[in-house]
Amino acid sequence: LATQSDAIMDMAKTYKNIDVMKASDANLGEGWNRLIKNVFTPYVLVARDVFHFTWLTQLERQIRVVSQIPNVGVADGSYRNFSGHWIAGCVQTTLKNYVLEYQEGYYHSKNECMFCDYLQGPFVAKTKLFHFDESLPNEVIFLKIGFYVLLKMDTL
Repeated sequence: LATQSDAIMDMAKTYKNIDVMKASDANLGEGWNRLIKNVFTPYVLVARDVFHFTWLTQLERQIRVVSQIPNVGVADGSYRNFSGHWIAGCVQTTLKNYVLEYQEGYYHSKNECMFCDYLQGPFVAKTKLFHFDESLPNEVIFLKIGFYVLLKMDTL
């Protein structure tokens, strides 16, 4: 867990199975790489700005999808936004003439799973796929990750 809140850091220390570190806004790529170095499981949950996490998140389903479907490195689930509405969080991208366009929705699905270029909500991924380019600006760290994961999945 990475946080900027001292109160959350103190609370997390009361649990034996949670490692907590102080987050920094200086370089998000470096911070995420530091977090990932502490992961010794085959899968990692990336949950940025999560404030509502219940059984409806279906974490077990996300792990099952990543572990059982060949060439899938990342699985997401629907999530609730700040107003309490459910969002699929699936976005397609198109790159034409050096312009990157985002469009909500999906073109393909299989086994009740949508294939997305970019995920807006929390997701489970194979730990071995994660490495962030620390030279990128903070604003594009997760915009770039969608392309990184897709490229890496093609090489599996």
